[in-house]
Amino acid sequence: MRRIGVSILIVMMIAGCEEHDLRGTNASYLEPLEQSGSYRWKTIADNIYPVNGEKAEAARLRQLGEALRINSACSNGYDITDRQATMKRESPWGGIYDVFYTVRCK
Repeated sequence: MRRIGVSILIVMMIAGCEEHDLRGTNASYLEPLEQSGSYRWKTIADNIYPVNGEKAEAARLRQLGEALRINSACSNGYDITDRQATMKRESPWGGIYDVFYTVRCK
């Protein structure tokens, strides 16, 4: 019974990380670029959201869409024109990266 409770707690903690990041407690931010209708979004990748993980990338893209929605940007959709990841530091659990997306509104 204890194992089930711990498993549920871990799942809830991991699921909460994605929304938690949108509340500004992490290193994600959206900035407009000089080119009208273009933005750069910075977020992170770590051992929970690996830099090249399929599910992690899907979560980051959901966060990007939500950040644009919250800021009333790109109401007709957007194209990602660039994605770059740079390692900030190595940890015992893997690398920690800044991930940058450049988007252009449609």
